[in-house]
Amino acid sequence: MSRVRTLMSTQNVRTRWRWGVAVSASAFLVLTSLVQASAAETTSVPSAPTALPSAVNSDFLSRIGPNGASMGDGVRKHQRSATPGAASLGSAAAMSTWMPSGVQGLDVSYYQAGVDWGAEVAKGAKFAYVKATEGNYYLNPAFSQQFNKSYDAGLVRGSYHFAIPHPDAGTAADQARYFVANGGVWSNDGKTLPPLLDIEYNPYVGSYFGNTCYDRTPDQIVAWVRDFSDTVYSLTKRLPAIYTTTDWWSTCAGNNGGFSGNPLHIASYFTQPASSPGTLPNGWLGYDIWQYSSTGPFAGDSDVWRGTLGQLQTFATGVTVNTNGGIGQSWLAAGGATGSWGSPTSFESCDSSLCLQVFERRMVYWTAQRGVLSVATSGGIGSLWRSSGAAAGPFGLPIGNEACNGSYCVQNFENGDLYWSATTGVQTIYSGPDNSTIGAYWKSLGGPSSKYGLPTTGESCAASYCVQYFERGSIYWTAATGIQPVYTAGDNSTVGGAWIKLGGLNSKFGFPTSSERCYSNYCVQMFQRGQILWSAVGGVQPVFTNGDNSTIGGLWVKSGATTSRYGFPIGPETCSSASCQQRFQFGTIVWSAVGGIQPLYYSNDNSTVAAYYTLNLGGTAGKYGFPISAETCQSGACVQKFQFGNVYWSAAGGIQPVWTNGSPQTVGGYYESLGGPTSALSYPAGAEQCKSTICYQRFLSGFVTWSASTGLQIVNTSKEIGQAWLSRGGVDGALGIPRSSEQCSSSTSCSQSFMNGTIRWTAAGGITIVMNP
Repeated sequence: MSRVRTLMSTQNVRTRWRWGVAVSASAFLVLTSLVQASAAETTSVPSAPTALPSAVNSDFLSRIGPNGASMGDGVRKHQRSATPGAASLGSAAAMSTWMPSGVQGLDVSYYQAGVDWGAEVAKGAKFAYVKATEGNYYLNPAFSQQFNKSYDAGLVRGSYHFAIPHPDAGTAADQARYFVANGGVWSNDGKTLPPLLDIEYNPYVGSYFGNTCYDRTPDQIVAWVRDFSDTVYSLTKRLPAIYTTTDWWSTCAGNNGGFSGNPLHIASYFTQPASSPGTLPNGWLGYDIWQYSSTGPFAGDSDVWRGTLGQLQTFATGVTVNTNGGIGQSWLAAGGATGSWGSPTSFESCDSSLCLQVFERRMVYWTAQRGVLSVATSGGIGSLWRSSGAAAGPFGLPIGNEACNGSYCVQNFENGDLYWSATTGVQTIYSGPDNSTIGAYWKSLGGPSSKYGLPTTGESCAASYCVQYFERGSIYWTAATGIQPVYTAGDNSTVGGAWIKLGGLNSKFGFPTSSERCYSNYCVQMFQRGQILWSAVGGVQPVFTNGDNSTIGGLWVKSGATTSRYGFPIGPETCSSASCQQRFQFGTIVWSAVGGIQPLYYSNDNSTVAAYYTLNLGGTAGKYGFPISAETCQSGACVQKFQFGNVYWSAAGGIQPVWTNGSPQTVGGYYESLGGPTSALSYPAGAEQCKSTICYQRFLSGFVTWSASTGLQIVNTSKEIGQAWLSRGGVDGALGIPRSSEQCSSSTSCSQSFMNGTIRWTAAGGITIVMNP
């Protein structure tokens, strides 16, 4: 099964859409009526910023002098050239005069303060970008002269800002306002290009502002660019173009595809001629301007526009809508510029399968299969989709418009859906192109109408698993277990809820290996190292197996689990310093260091050996200690052995304990040393009793007695002497307890002495009793 570990890393195949539609100015409806501004009306440039950020001290300003960084500075320092083309010019000198086909232009900074604009025009230049600002601390001293002189020379020109997306240089909004106030202007005079954001490698690596990505994460870079872009738009009503490289954008912006509405000024240098800049950053349908050289043929850096001069002038004039097309007609139906979509912020662009146009509050797509569909980027669903890369991100194109019912809103995309509710906010359901994901599994269960409810998080992945949380449960994936849901009911009152309370994926039970399954009288869910059950008799209880049935719960499973004679668990496994045990419907399973894991079977009426041990002898807390064997039965009798004794059952004697204290010096220990039930005494017929100075225990065929003066002795009541002793009161009779064992001189003559007399037997004369004087 394919897995998407980090959604932001997924790239859509449409990373290199071409500009496929060339339309004349008459085919567009101009939406905005902006006041035209001549070059003479350019905002005046202040001599210095009002305050310097902490990292931008006087030493730094002195070092950069009036120059600062220029467009491509970071590129030249950190990325030399792109993939070479087909033919080599053979020399650096020849390369410095090479121009790719198209409308030529250049970009300049204070390094070109004295540029001869007439000479640049004579070489073929038609447009120029001029550096205005950098960070929130630098103003190009030559900006006004360069901006106005290029205009006077007949060039279409614009201004650019060298971004420093580091906190020490101010926020994105701070820099955007600084830029617009100091030259980042736009007017619809057909001679002014949209403002340009130059965001590239940190030119001051090793000295200022962190690493080549300014010590920012891709998400932070994306948010910074979005904030800058939105602020510039709010001040100029024109989205800024973005200057960058594919390498930097991939590395530092996570190759985010959500900026297709911003024109692209791509930097890509070659050691040989090339017909295009090569692979573009994710999401852009094509480039608008290509910076192809920093060594000529023009002053500063050399650029080329993607289309004709007329299209460049239209691009400078303002963004328009083709109202003859499907997108334009839908825009008009939505109320045009004053409707829900707002004004356009990009031109419509198409490839062989779709068209795209970006508006103030919508990204709008047309395909032959689905017609016109839009994503409201001003809403929560659209904002999240856009920040994840828009159509070039993991979710792909919209396949339906946003729809809402009384409790939530949803919009469906090619590879997943986005949901919003007042309680959960905006959350993602990623299905993937093959429906093999957690989100696809959730949808197969019924999606928001399933018992799991709406998503409360997106899918997230760690090194070994992925998880997504929902209102009433969670769904997990691991390579070993596949996709498995855990239902919690939202209050952890379920089988899955018990797992969560135990620690969930961090618990000793591990990941789920099945969904919860219910039968006529119980429900159960399996985990890597155990299972959790619900039954009417036991409620919700965990059974830990360690995955190899080597535990208390494992013995229960090996015995047959719910079909075993122990029944359902009615309590969790509990441990003390010396032992662990778990209660079941008809028994307990115990672990101790001395006995290992042993079961105690009670039956449904507590009529068993183990029940007697538990109820009558104190169980594991009693003097018999821990079980050291399971109950075993043979020849119509059963026994279970314990640390300090055994408990027997026989048909004739019933259930009787034999206490040994682990020694043959006790009544029970002496009995066991004789062979226990295999001895002449057979099975016990009563428990050991003590009175006054004596102790004794009755067996089916005799007694074992003890006193300090007589020690341990036996009376075999299956023989004549023992029967005579019993007939005269046994241990309570006049003879008292035995002082010795029965002694026989031959098969026809035996005797046994007691505390108060002697019993003799002969074959000829039978029993004779002689009392002590």
